[in-house]
Amino acid sequence: IIGSQSYQAVSNEAIRLRNRPDLAKAELKELTANAGMEQWAKESYDLAVEVAYAKGTLKGSNDRNDGPVLPTGYTDVAKAVAERRVVLAGYRLNDVLHEIYGE
Repeated sequence: IIGSQSYQAVSNEAIRLRNRPDLAKAELKELTANAGMEQWAKESYDLAVEVAYAKGTLKGSNDRNDGPVLPTGYTDVAKAVAERRVVLAGYRLNDVLHEIYGE
């Protein structure tokens, strides 16, 4: 998500994301008591179709090596979705580990 394997860079990014008000646990409506791994997978699939694959509207370029032509703003939207998913995954992993091992 950050393009670095440096532990310090990853740690700094994790702290930055954790401190963003829009990514606070209370703001993440996806964190419901009834949601399980199947729901998490469905969320990811739906976001992949809608955001990553732009509902199937991405067009290829004339050069086979260039890949699809990304619409304006695509990278910013995809990054925001990825950041939210990473934070959700952290909270969810924390909850699962607490279920297994307790406090």
